[in-house]
Amino acid sequence: MKTLIKKSVLALFLALGLNMTAKENFDVVVKDNFMVTVAFDSTTADSKLKLEDRNGEILFSEVLGAKPSFKKSLSMEALPQGTYYIVLENSYRVVTTTIEKDSKGLVVVEDNDNVIFKPGYKVEGNVVLVSVTNPTQKEALLHVYDTNGNVIGSVKDSALVVKQTLDFSKVPAGDYLISVKIGKETFNKTITIG
Repeated sequence: MKTLIKKSVLALFLALGLNMTAKENFDVVVKDNFMVTVAFDSTTADSKLKLEDRNGEILFSEVLGAKPSFKKSLSMEALPQGTYYIVLENSYRVVTTTIEKDSKGLVVVEDNDNVIFKPGYKVEGNVVLVSVTNPTQKEALLHVYDTNGNVIGSVKDSALVVKQTLDFSKVPAGDYLISVKIGKETFNKTITIG
């Protein structure tokens, strides 16, 4: 019975995630003259588009807002050869497409498209429920920090659905930072325990 419930919850999370992916479907196309065109079917109110280099430096950023469709062309001609990432982010997920630039032009690295769903948090008194849909089953690393930056708890998990119940009943009242790292993405949430 527990397995059936877990599979049902997983199916619901994946269906919601795929529905969000369909709602905000985007294509990345490289063109001659080191141009990249990013096109979206629709975007949500909190959608952001970024171009990052391999060190995580943001080279371009734009808040898109809710739009029925969107198209943006970016010139990468002045950038040095190397690896770049086009990132679409909203409150539910981060989608990353890798672009390689060499002297001949640009190439979209098809097998490196990456969708990471952001963690969900639910605070109930001194208990915090953290859940993450993890379709690629990458290692999810969760740390809890106190106000001094000390780690007071850690968990590693690579399940399809990562669920953790954090009990704060034995710690002093105050603010705590919950940090969840999946792949190269880190998501932070500050919670207040009263």
